[in-house]
Amino acid sequence: MNLTKEHEQYLDWVRIQVCLVKSGHKTLAQVSEKYRACARRELEAEGYRESAKAPSLVLQWQREDRERAKQRMHELRAAGCEMYSPGQDVFTAVVREHLDGCEAGTYPTARATAEAVAGINAHKLLAKTSKKRMKQAFRDNKDHSAMKSICTVADYSTLTAVASGSVSSYLGALANSHKLARRLERIESKAAELDAELTAVRAEAVRANARLGLKDQGKDWKERARTILAADPGISNRKLGERVGVHESTIRKYRTDLTT
Repeated sequence: MNLTKEHEQYLDWVRIQVCLVKSGHKTLAQVSEKYRACARRELEAEGYRESAKAPSLVLQWQREDRERAKQRMHELRAAGCEMYSPGQDVFTAVVREHLDGCEAGTYPTARATAEAVAGINAHKLLAKTSKKRMKQAFRDNKDHSAMKSICTVADYSTLTAVASGSVSSYLGALANSHKLARRLERIESKAAELDAELTAVRAEAVRANARLGLKDQGKDWKERARTILAADPGISNRKLGERVGVHESTIRKYRTDLTT
């Protein structure tokens, strides 16, 4: 009987599925419905019976890996090498200790901070990688003045992104971000001072230009007042002030100078 090319390819795929089931890489239930019925007939024809409780090869490997991991842990404990598993309070404390140093301006190294919190386990703490616990430590210290400064230039996600994953890298990111925040504060303060000085200079320039403009246009009130007083020495301060555009008290203050 002549088989079409598509039929031959179908049978090839069925044979592949049969081999995977027999080798333990798959169970019959994991075979695609397209090939399952035909694969079952092939397996039954060969006298193969799959146990309902027979684990797949992958599950078997996973179980063996877990067993080896447990055995390794028992060996470490027997040798006196207990695993170091700090809780969330340790992560929070080491972040707070580092923030204290940053705020004081000492910027301690990550190792010095870890030794102050974890003692002889400092190197183990610095090597720990836990993004979830470090983010929580940041949130626990959100009211710290140093953390508030840091949050002006980087949020928690940014701090996590720039760190390589270990506690040591997180502490380094905190210190660098705090230095950047302090530098930015100084720049902004200096810029505000310069803006205030520039505003004062511009205001004085406007006043000076106004005075020069009035004098150039012959509108200086003192010159006009002298001219009026020369023509009418008995004019009152109020009327003189009205004519030159200044207050009566100003005329009274400068009356002697205007008549000399």
